[in-house]
Amino acid sequence: MNNYKKYILTLLIFFIIPLVINSLLPSIGSNNIIDLILRLTISSLILLTFIYLFYFEIVNDLKYIKNNKKKVIMNIILYLFILIIAFIITKISVFLINQNSGDTILKIDFLYKKIPFYLFINNIILMPLIETIVFRHIFYKFIKNNILFLIISLVFLSIYYNYILNISDLYFIITGFILSLSYIKNKNIITITIINMIFNLLIFLLNYL
Repeated sequence: MNNYKKYILTLLIFFIIPLVINSLLPSIGSNNIIDLILRLTISSLILLTFIYLFYFEIVNDLKYIKNNKKKVIMNIILYLFILIIAFIITKISVFLINQNSGDTILKIDFLYKKIPFYLFINNIILMPLIETIVFRHIFYKFIKNNILFLIISLVFLSIYYNYILNISDLYFIITGFILSLSYIKNKNIITITIINMIFNLLIFLLNYL
């Protein structure tokens, strides 16, 4: 399979399967444990499929990290810091504009209290690599111009979060944009995935402090 066929197949899997799942299963807020397990199983299969399709890219990126540990660690720390600052500014700005949040300013209401095990597995273990491959690696292969890449990536991120995942929290979009900026600099699937995982873990923990 040539690269472009592989990229198109990946995009179809990523965008179509969630739409099918959402049409067949209840809302993600459902307490039905079977539905949640089924969603995680499907996400896991998508992740395994992507690892198979992008195996050589992932191995090469791991080799780069092994040979450039110090540089990679510094990049991870830098972009984590940027993400945290952006998150704080975004949440405080939204709070000041709305002035009607019933929750602590920096916490987010994304079902963390209702289904924490699902959010932990999906947001921290499964989705970071999947989203990095789709929104950064593949898009960058199609779009070589950095500015155009950022614009297209932001548009598709907005569509994905708002219309497929039904998430309207602005910080998700801003986070995706910053991760796309990071990919331009690093061009390393694993590095961006690690940044995303750690940041999502911090957000997850924030909701239990």
